[in-house]
Amino acid sequence: MFSDRFDPLELKRIRKESGYTQQALADKLGITRTTLSKIENDKGNAAATLEMNFIKAWWQVCHQKSSESAKKRFTQYITSFFGL
Repeated sequence: MFSDRFDPLELKRIRKESGYTQQALADKLGITRTTLSKIENDKGNAAATLEMNFIKAWWQVCHQKSSESAKKRFTQYITSFFGL
């Protein structure tokens, strides 16, 4: 399951910390707000089909506005994902 690799609540924190509403981030990512909400709430297996390219896009949109601690947490998630 997606939440075994990435914490949906962490993605939500990153989005909020970056100052994006669900709708604004969904628009930038090319998905619906409903899909983004399902991802953040780990509902309906919406995130189970996500590839690393989508996570990369999510981060590219949010990283410029994210704090250093959010950037560090994201790096830790990526490192953990690949078992490094």
